[in-house]
Amino acid sequence: MMTRQARAARVWTLLFVGLWLSGVRPPSLAGASGDEAWSGTWRRTEPVPGGGPLTLKLKGADKGTLTLTGSACLREDTPAAVTIRASSIRLDIKDRGLDNRGATAVFTGTISGKKISGTMTVSCAAGTGKGTWQASKD
Repeated sequence: MMTRQARAARVWTLLFVGLWLSGVRPPSLAGASGDEAWSGTWRRTEPVPGGGPLTLKLKGADKGTLTLTGSACLREDTPAAVTIRASSIRLDIKDRGLDNRGATAVFTGTISGKKISGTMTVSCAAGTGKGTWQASKD
């Protein structure tokens, strides 16, 4: 006789196998090679307007680098921890920053096909900026 927990595990396993065999896959940004490049723009809306080009390079499903051209806080190819859940993406950044005094950032967004858009908060010794960002798969 199967326990309730064992039955539940079996049902989930059969469900996932059935979905996999039917071709249903969860959305993902990491391609077959595991590396993808995305480019777009970022726009600071507070405390003062600003913005520029953005480049996101994903390395597998949980790592990447982010470049915000014109940022007062983040340097080129800043390492980012990447979390993808369904159609949501989150980039968490803790880095030495441009001034070597530390910088943090959180980028959240929604994935829609080959496009991502969302909000951002970036902090360093120069201050905290908030704004929006968008990117498209190269």
